Amino acid sequence: MSGLLKYAFTKTKLINNDYNINNSEINPNITKQNIVTNETSLDDDRGIKEMQFESDTEFPDCWDLKQISYFTKKCPWIYFKNKNIGCTICKGIKQNLLDHKDSHVSSEWINGEIFIAHLNAQKIITESEKNVMDEHIFKVNTAEHESTARIFRTAYSIAKYQRPYTDLPKMTDLQILNGLDMGRVLQRNVSCSNIIDHIALKMRKKIALDIIENNRKITILVDESTTLSKKSMLVICLRCAVGEPDDIYTFLFDIVEIPNASAITIKEYILKSLVKFGINYEFLKKNLISFVSDSASNMLGRKAGVGVSDCLKEVNGVNNFQSFIENLYSLYHMSPKNTTELKECANSLDKQLLRIGKIFTIRWVTSSNQTIKAVWNNYESLYLRFSNAMIDDQRSSKEKSKYIGLRNTLKSIEFVHNLGILYNGLTELSDLSIELQKRDQSFVNAHKSIERIIRVLNSMANTNGPRNEKVSNACKIQMFKGIILEHKNSVIKINAGQFFTSLANNLKQRLFTTQSTKVSSIESNDPSREIFNNLLADLDMISPNNWPDNCDIQYGDTSIQRLSKIFKVDEQASVRGFREYNDFPSSLNDNIKPLMNAVKTLAISSAECKRSFSSMNEIVSSEKSLLTSDHISSLAFINCTGPSVNNFKPFPYIKTWLVCGRRSAIEENCPKRLKVNDKTYKSIWSCLEK
Repeated sequence: MSGLLKYAFTKTKLINNDYNINNSEINPNITKQNIVTNETSLDDDRGIKEMQFESDTEFPDCWDLKQISYFTKKCPWIYFKNKNIGCTICKGIKQNLLDHKDSHVSSEWINGEIFIAHLNAQKIITESEKNVMDEHIFKVNTAEHESTARIFRTAYSIAKYQRPYTDLPKMTDLQILNGLDMGRVLQRNVSCSNIIDHIALKMRKKIALDIIENNRKITILVDESTTLSKKSMLVICLRCAVGEPDDIYTFLFDIVEIPNASAITIKEYILKSLVKFGINYEFLKKNLISFVSDSASNMLGRKAGVGVSDCLKEVNGVNNFQSFIENLYSLYHMSPKNTTELKECANSLDKQLLRIGKIFTIRWVTSSNQTIKAVWNNYESLYLRFSNAMIDDQRSSKEKSKYIGLRNTLKSIEFVHNLGILYNGLTELSDLSIELQKRDQSFVNAHKSIERIIRVLNSMANTNGPRNEKVSNACKIQMFKGIILEHKNSVIKINAGQFFTSLANNLKQRLFTTQSTKVSSIESNDPSREIFNNLLADLDMISPNNWPDNCDIQYGDTSIQRLSKIFKVDEQASVRGFREYNDFPSSLNDNIKPLMNAVKTLAISSAECKRSFSSMNEIVSSEKSLLTSDHISSLAFINCTGPSVNNFKPFPYIKTWLVCGRRSAIEENCPKRLKVNDKTYKSIWSCLEK
């Protein structure tokens, strides 16, 4: 009804039955008069008939003169009353219709109560946009919110502290005993899982909405692993600003179950997950600036890790050392008795026993370094333990032979030599790994750290490191930590130069690059080498520490322009902001901030995914191995990304919970949870109550 209330008019008191009004002749400023046909004669022979109204405002508000003319011509039986319409025919033969079987007449048409609902519908739509009903539902009962809020906080704390769903009834009963009103329902383990899923869903939608509304630049980080229940899970983390534009975070966003770890499958499930929370493909095309995957060979066509696994294949002697550590691991990790005996030996030597684990496995290089460190620090304890076990009469000859072999290997010159080399190399790689795991690590600093470690490893290939020097001297005098050393030809001696060169070369393959190949960015045959070097130089330009003294006002403009195109920010504003930043480097101006924040959004490792997996493995324990992927995702998100219990505000989530048609804690129209009283030791407990 585009012509709604188009004309300024007043209502008439006379309407003709035979309407042929020419719309073009209607006067918008018509006064109180009769509506007649385009023929001016009011001759009764032409069927002219008057229709009287109780007032001058009988017509529906949403009709103009054209509509009145059209409908009264089309339906001559219409009459108007109090801005409603009725039927003269129904009104005139009401009693006759009622006398016939199966006949019915609408009282609304008889009494002129048919309501023209256009304006009212428009009002309803307007009010619905204001969520009036949602607000009304939420304001029904304050006491209802308090009871429900206690349930929501309890369920949230269960997710935050990685407790099972079955703790909700127990914690609810405890709070009731403490005098709190916990309502009647929402106290079962199923309710706990539903509440946690609802909170996690709404939290992630809020984050996604903030990202979209503020047009944030984002980085996606993914990693794949397997749970105890043999499910292949994909962890999806995001790095972006949320809330404040200058606060860049890397956080767990979702965990999804995938059928396989192929690149196509991973891409498909990443997009599905993001779309579920409102981040669509078009937004990603404009705002996705980088992608990080630990499954680099699948997703990026590049190698992942820090290069230790490849070194195992290239350097003789490393596998032999790994075999010895594996024997130690199986001997002590799987036998509490042997662990206790080793601890007693360590105590007798006043040494702290460090846990001996596996090395060169799928665990981080830091774990391998801790194992090497444990062997280094507990060298005397291990030697004493092996010596005692080999003469223990309570052990079988097979066990004694095993301890003799371990003791002879431990005191060999070749083993001590290898121990020093591996300790040096893994210490450097462990330090690099820890450096790259920092949440605030920048792209440029990370690249420089990797290059620095490569130079250190190349140096160690020719010059002994601190532990190499110590074991070299020990091998010369055939004495290490008070233990006499001997040669053992079956133990292969690691070539230090070959080992450190192999580590350095493999680490080069893991340098950052702008292409998806297995060619490092520093290799001469890398076609994108110039692009990558320009990117590093441009990123260096942002830091005031790299500016020359008294530089020209246009210094760095070209770099800022290139970066603006890469990160899809306003080029002119960024250049203006950089010039102002050049004059006042102590503070960032609003023009340069979008580019600076986009640069900080670059992620340099998938460490956050690893942390999320650690949390997931604690959640999916052997007792909770049947959790669905959606439940795992909700629990892990709250545990890793959600606010602390003290900072959790339940009322926004209670509001959406009630609007979705869910029950509140004081709902009356449902059965109350039945409490089971334990009477196992009833008499004993009665005695204790006295």
